[in-house]
Amino acid sequence: MGIEGEDAKNVISAVDLLDKIGHDEFPDFTGENVVILGGGNVAMDCARSAVRLGAARTTIVYRRRQEDMPALPAEVESAIA
Repeated sequence: MGIEGEDAKNVISAVDLLDKIGHDEFPDFTGENVVILGGGNVAMDCARSAVRLGAARTTIVYRRRQEDMPALPAEVESAIA
């Protein structure tokens, strides 16, 4: 993304996270605060996965309004729930 800290120790690519989960490698997010950058379907999948992996808090950061997110409305609603 070209932002400061993107190569920090605890930063994980969304695609890499979902790939690991798809290969039965489950990161332990127990008690962690997880921040997802983006508003697409992959971001929503990551947010829901973080909750299932034990995150204490999961936050989605998107640069525009919720109505402008490219994710399907059902995906956004599921992530919020």
